[in-house]
Amino acid sequence: MTIRDQLSLVVGADGGIGQALCVALRKDGRYVAGTSRRDGSPEMLYLDLAGDLGVFAAPAGVGQAFLCAAVTATAQCRMDPAGTACVNVDGTVRLAEQLVRAGVFVVFPSTNMVFDGALPRRAADDARCPLAEYGRQKARAEELLLALGGQVAVVRLTKVLAPGVTLFSGWAEQLQAGRIIRPFSDMPMAPVPLDFVVGALLAIAASRKGGLWQISASRDVSYAEAALRLAARLGADLGLVRPVSWREAAPDMEHVPAHTSLDASLLEKELGLAAPDPLASLDQAYGAYE
Repeated sequence: MTIRDQLSLVVGADGGIGQALCVALRKDGRYVAGTSRRDGSPEMLYLDLAGDLGVFAAPAGVGQAFLCAAVTATAQCRMDPAGTACVNVDGTVRLAEQLVRAGVFVVFPSTNMVFDGALPRRAADDARCPLAEYGRQKARAEELLLALGGQVAVVRLTKVLAPGVTLFSGWAEQLQAGRIIRPFSDMPMAPVPLDFVVGALLAIAASRKGGLWQISASRDVSYAEAALRLAARLGADLGLVRPVSWREAAPDMEHVPAHTSLDASLLEKELGLAAPDPLASLDQAYGAYE
């Protein structure tokens, strides 16, 4: 059986990355099975990673699986560390163990938040040093999944820009109405387009090379820089962009890193996918508002 003939399992197929993966796989003529924790979701298998995984059986013929289901809200992870870890760590690892035993190649999207953000372009083999609960959960999951061997690829992601980013939509609406926006001057991101991320995840799965991978823009930009670029593209008054510090506007935030970018050189070396420029990533997202 060729890779194309194998069934792809997308866990969390109703999330942003999961949906995009399903679309891309089917567009390429692949067979896809998606899961959702929403019981009764049409055309999806029911799977709750916080529940009894003993009642879930992956469909026959699965060759690769993308474990996209997670609780990603950092505030929820902080307020309910035990409950969210049931999904982000325990359930994810138990499912991966089942899949690996069945010979399935597993791809696990992780996050730059497994680091403290003190340095830019963190190397994949740098020691994990998370400072937020969500990052701690992902770091623990990474450790346990990599211990399963070469059938697991852990793929760390920086900021993924899906179409219709709520923050950007709000900025555009305010700027076009001549109203002031106040982006954070000291909060960084290393944005990558959703289609780039999906393409990279599929390429990693096709390579069947386990271990640590990283997907990142080539450098960080601040949210203030991103807002000014949007204002310029819209032809709005740049004076409407009034940057503020997150320390003043949102002092209760758990942790804001100084840097988010990762060293994605392995992706370019092995698969020919160079880290995108962050401004080009923003421009792609902003095209919807012009």
